[in-house]
Amino acid sequence: MTALRGSLVLGLLLAVALVGCRDPDRGGDEPTASVTPAATSTAPSASTAVATSTPAPTATPLAEPRPAEAGTNQRALDHDGRERNYQLHIPPAYDGTTLQPVVLVFHGGGGTANNAINQTHFDKVADANGFIAVFPNGSGLLRRVLLTWNAGNCCGYAVENEVDDVGFVCALISELTSTLAIDPRRVYATGLSNGAIMSYLLACEAADLIAAIGPVAGAQNSPNCSPASQVSLIAIHGDADGAVPYEAGTPETQPDRRNRVDNSVAASTGFFVTLDGCDAQPTRSQSGSIGHDTWGGCADGRGVELYTVGGGGHAWPGGEPGFAGSDTPMTEIDASELIWAFLAAHPKPLRARATSPAEAPPKGHTLTSLPPVQGAPYDPATSLPLNRAAAVKGSPRQCLHRPPSSRATTCRWRTPRSAS
Repeated sequence: MTALRGSLVLGLLLAVALVGCRDPDRGGDEPTASVTPAATSTAPSASTAVATSTPAPTATPLAEPRPAEAGTNQRALDHDGRERNYQLHIPPAYDGTTLQPVVLVFHGGGGTANNAINQTHFDKVADANGFIAVFPNGSGLLRRVLLTWNAGNCCGYAVENEVDDVGFVCALISELTSTLAIDPRRVYATGLSNGAIMSYLLACEAADLIAAIGPVAGAQNSPNCSPASQVSLIAIHGDADGAVPYEAGTPETQPDRRNRVDNSVAASTGFFVTLDGCDAQPTRSQSGSIGHDTWGGCADGRGVELYTVGGGGHAWPGGEPGFAGSDTPMTEIDASELIWAFLAAHPKPLRARATSPAEAPPKGHTLTSLPPVQGAPYDPATSLPLNRAAAVKGSPRQCLHRPPSSRATTCRWRTPRSAS
């Protein structure tokens, strides 16, 4: 959801919003678990230069290759009565047998998959580091342009038409893992603005599939976020963002037919600090206008980090502007490189721990913002690998989710391992 300015753009957005809406059924209250970033110190800053590397696979290579041509091509799948499409980028290092990570990159409101490629350069990062990058398209009245995601209270056409985007992503992950050599422990999500809010929602409702997220200029706006397992987080946000306010509230730039209230960066980050059992207070380093908060002590190798871009607006740092009139990206850091380095270091643990408010609160945190998990929590001992095509006793492994009107989509596998 890149902020657009000017009356011409506002006119185009009468039917499809760039920045989203407020859903009265979901509300805009902040989660009760909130951690404020630490004050600036003189501690040495972490280097923003990220060396390219391909992480070691976390699973056994496939016996039967799943070939794919290197480069970017468009693919489609049908979900919920709609034809959905995405841009699939295969790196040159892909060999069809070695299980690779996959990063889902969600465009901002009013954008497209191609727009996300141009803004983030994640295709180039994928080539340099040997992972698969997927750029899904949202939905819109015009079908090919001005696309949005139904991320709860944002945005536009997708919210107004109750598009089942979480279900689409579940189906997409299932499609990818059944046709390509993809490591199910290394499925990640990132995005800008509306796409960032979508990433947060996936952490809430598809945590059994997503290992870590890297939202840029987004907010955790789900009032009923109940992850099935812990999810690592790296967030990047400009403190002068007018489209998704750093300190919470109603966006200054909101050319939409409804109002929306975003949670603060502190509340959004604090939710994951609590979820992942991290230390309550972060350590901070400062380099130029970039503040870097890192929370230590997280459970099971999880991680939570926040990059605050001083004076930064609604943009992808180190990338390209989304549209004419968009905020200019800061260049002190490269968001794509930082996000990939973090994601690569945080696969799902071999034994993911399910989350529940009934557990003893870790390190002085409360879990009052985490309502009881709906359905069975994620457990690798009883959850099957992601393989939509496989069948166990005639029952295909499939992603189950509620109707889009319930706003409570979840992805879980219905066939227990003991049935095989």
